[in-house]
Amino acid sequence: MSSPTGRRLWPRRRSARWLLGSVAAVVVAAVAVWNLPLAGQWREDRPARTLVIDDPGDGRDWRVLGDGEPRSPSIRGLDQRWGRTWQQGLHSNEGYADQLSVRVDRLESPTWAWLVFRGGGDPAERDSKLYDVAELDPGALAPHADERRFSCARSGVVDGACTRWWVWLRYGQYLVELEAVPVGDPATAAPAWVGTAVAGLDRSLSATGG
Repeated sequence: MSSPTGRRLWPRRRSARWLLGSVAAVVVAAVAVWNLPLAGQWREDRPARTLVIDDPGDGRDWRVLGDGEPRSPSIRGLDQRWGRTWQQGLHSNEGYADQLSVRVDRLESPTWAWLVFRGGGDPAERDSKLYDVAELDPGALAPHADERRFSCARSGVVDGACTRWWVWLRYGQYLVELEAVPVGDPATAAPAWVGTAVAGLDRSLSATGG
């Protein structure tokens, strides 16, 4: 096929196709390299809302205060988000109650989740302007998680005691945030119901495989 000037157009079309093919190959290779280091950590894709526990699981009568997509700080690579908050009934003497909040984020890949986990997504780091935050040894919390952090807000009243607790977990492409605000005086250990809730989340997220 020739143009009105007599020149053939095939080489130009072939060059354009070759260029597009090369660009596509570079993009595919870049995505593969981006995800390759954590490729073995992919978990089964499930809706974030199905991974949030139904209740804290300690046998007490908790009531749901909120359930849905929370208005949390936006993060890059986020695919889905779901959160749930409970309150354990008002305490007549103090006028406030134990409260627990859980959020599950599904990221586009384990690599995105890895970056967010250490790039400012930690709820304890986010609230460090409001509280004196200390990172603690997670111990046996969430044994199926790929990464774990456990922190608390120091009370300033009792040495080593805390008034608020955070758990920050990564399971492949999922991030899990738990925040607990117990009623009562500062304590040097998290309430047992925090560990019970974390164990429930760990069972739920480990069911996605790994």
